[in-house]
Amino acid sequence: MLKHPSVVELNQSLGFKADWRSEKEHLCKTSKFAVDPIEIGSPSFSDDLCIAPVLFRYENVSHRTGEIVSNLEYQLTVNTLVYIDDDREPMVGSVTCWTNQDEVDAEKAVLGDLQKKNGYINYLRALTPLQRRSAIYDLAALTWPMANPEFLSHPELRAAAIELGISDLSCADHEVGPIELSGDRCTVPIKYSVYGYPSGLEAVSLEDLEDCGAKYYVEVQILACISDRAPTGTNDIGSELSIEDMSFSFLPIEEHVAKNLMVVS
Repeated sequence: MLKHPSVVELNQSLGFKADWRSEKEHLCKTSKFAVDPIEIGSPSFSDDLCIAPVLFRYENVSHRTGEIVSNLEYQLTVNTLVYIDDDREPMVGSVTCWTNQDEVDAEKAVLGDLQKKNGYINYLRALTPLQRRSAIYDLAALTWPMANPEFLSHPELRAAAIELGISDLSCADHEVGPIELSGDRCTVPIKYSVYGYPSGLEAVSLEDLEDCGAKYYVEVQILACISDRAPTGTNDIGSELSIEDMSFSFLPIEEHVAKNLMVVS
């Protein structure tokens, strides 16, 4: 349905590149559309056709790092008539589609004004718990870019890596834990997945780790503190992310891969 000309035309008018997904697993976690991403209405029958109205619901799963996070997600609804003949071949008839872009953009504008006038902490308070994590995930990505996060230069972490024969550390991803808001500050644990290499090799997917030269999986646990500060530029979100405490552990890559395979199976 996403390739239908009506849907393509609508997508081109949005002003951003949407990544529409209808997977039930994703919807169950994030959307009010969790129960039925596809709805089939009451069919009507003729001598050689069955005609049924079908409603498809999609949700955008991509956003730009650093943009205002909304409590609402962009959603796309596609309504069509499906014709089925005796050969069980479905044919799509007229298609109409729409999004909730105006509603989402309006809320983003309100939250953006709140952040500018009342600070980042109050902005976080206005978000749902799930969206707070998304906002802090972005803040961490802006503060500690994956290409070369500052905390990888921590003396104790570097010393432990050198002792194990690791010369390069490369971040793969991070995960935001439970958030605590108190007064004018916020504390949150952030877990970083880091891979250790004996030479200048880049991190790759889990499936290829054993072949790329990674020797250790390093889990870095950071207790981060978020506080407001005066913006220094137009696109500055006016927040500071600092490290209150940090710990780390090293696991041989073979054990890490085996552990993950056990979890998947």
